[in-house]
Amino acid sequence: MKIARLKSVWLAAAVAAVLVISACGGTAPGDEVPIDAEPVIIEWSIGPKGGLGEGNAFISQRSWEPKKLSVPVNYPFILRFVPRDDSTETVVFSRSLKKEAGIPLENLVVENGQPTDTPTIIIRSGNKAYDVFSREHRGVGGFGSIITPDR
Repeated sequence: MKIARLKSVWLAAAVAAVLVISACGGTAPGDEVPIDAEPVIIEWSIGPKGGLGEGNAFISQRSWEPKKLSVPVNYPFILRFVPRDDSTETVVFSRSLKKEAGIPLENLVVENGQPTDTPTIIIRSGNKAYDVFSREHRGVGGFGSIITPDR
């Protein structure tokens, strides 16, 4: 009788331990990146913007559109910087983004009106913001933020 009760207590403890481990440890199925996932290409427009939305307006300012770019969490993506003119932009990534991506994100040079792509990036943290800016035009509208949605 005592042995049967002891076995049931041990069994209940083992089941409880398995439930706790499965609830706390590991990743949920929605958090895993599919092995064959094709990266999403997200375009980010950079450069001068005219006074009334025209690139050749007399008064223009530099800006990134959108100012805050939403990117997917736990899914590969590539940022494509699309210039609005022929000027040179050196795109710099914040240290926090480099750390989060876990890959070397070197400065990108966007020049001659040609789009430039980043390497494939995966951000695993939701509800965060990361700075990205133009070395040449940071103080005059040459910056933006990458944001991730809540999980």
